[in-house]
Order: sequence, then C-alpha cells, then structure tokens
Amino acid sequence: RHLTRDDLDRFHNVAIDVLNRPDPSFELPDDRRWMAGVLGKRPRHSNMLRAGIANTLAVIGARGDSIQITGGVTIGGYAGACVRKILEDAGWKVWASLPLTLLAEAAPDEFLAAVDRGLAGDQPILLELFREKGDALFSSPAHTQLLFALETLAWSDAYLSRVVIALAKLARIDPGGRWANRPLASLRSIFLLWLPQTRASLEKRLRALDSLRERIPEVAWKVMDALLPKETD
Repeated sequence: RHLTRDDLDRFHNVAIDVLNRPDPSFELPDDRRWMAGVLGKRPRHSNMLRAGIANTLAVIGARGDSIQITGGVTIGGYAGACVRKILEDAGWKVWASLPLTLLAEAAPDEFLAAVDRGLAGDQPILLELFREKGDALFSSPAHTQLLFALETLAWSDAYLSRVVIALAKLARIDPGGRWANRPLASLRSIFLLWLPQTRASLEKRLRALDSLRERIPEVAWKVMDALLPKETD
C-alpha cells in the first residue's frame, strides 16, 4: 500500500529516537571500553535495527525529488529532514555511533552541512573522533566511518569540491596516529591519476584541486606531493 504522511511521521520519530543515541560504551574509560558488553554497557537498540533504519533512509533519499508527499514535500526532502535532525546537535559520541555512510547517501547536502558545523570553532566536535583511544588490539578508530562517508560522496562530481574541502579541513586538524586511515590518504585516493576514486572528469578534478590550493594551500601541497608516483606505483 501507499505510505501516508502519518506513516512517514512515525518513521521519522522512530529514526530520531533510535539513531540519535550514543553508544553506552563511550561512558567507560578508554582502557575498559572493549569490555562494554561484559559491563552491561550495551546499546538500547541492536546494530541490525540501527542499520535497517539507516538503510531505509538511504533508499528514501535515493528517490530524491521524483516522489512527492503531502504538502509539496519530496521524499528526498523528507530524508534530508531526518538526517538534519539526527546530526544538528550531535556530539562526538553520537557521530562515532552512527552508520555515517548510509546517512551521507540518504541526504548528501545535509550531511556535508553537518560536517561543516562539526568542523567549526577552536575545538571542533569532529576532532574528538581522531583522538585514538584504548588498545589497538581491541579498538577501532572512530573516524573511519566519517572518512568512508566522505569518500562515498566523492564519487559524485556534484559533491566532489565540498568533500575535498571537508577532508582538507579534517587533514588540517588531524593529530595523526597509528591507523593508516587518515584524511590526507582519502584525498590522495580521490585524486590518484591512474586510479581516481571518483567519477568526476579530469577537468573537474583539476578544478577541485585548484579550489583547494586557493582555500587551504598547506593541505593542497601535501596532497600534490603525495600524488607524485612512488617506486611501487
């Protein structure tokens, strides 16, 4: 049957309630986080439910402006409103708990706007995702999902320039660490001449690189240096 506005409103409320919750494991000290399950710090909702809701948002968002619901709102606009509500006041613990790649696919514009907000100020919220916590054997970096989400959007030439600037801002504040997944590595993979991780044409990639040189030159030069062929390339 056809979905009604009431159906969508109910789903909106459920999506906010389920996704806008930080993983309780973040309440534990860094060196005990790997014991979260034993210590009873389990998420209220299962990973399967969270992923299912995020997948639904991604499918809804993919329909874009092709389907209208009541009040002249499109199904893509509805997905965008959900993503905006989830991320608008999210702290770093919520960011670290979310299936960010799916939310980016659901509403790219809203997701990139939230990344911009998360990079604002002297102490950006997203910086905390790059602070490595716990033992490498039992933990994974919180920033990986964010990088994957931005790399996914970079495949579209419509979002390439915004993604590149966002990654460059992240590279500028990245404190570094033991994990190989870094914003600078993501930028290199996007622009790699012989295997670019984007569908954008060479002309559009060069234009994005020119824009990066104008706005964040210190990162742009690192990217261009990293693009020079090495012995194994």
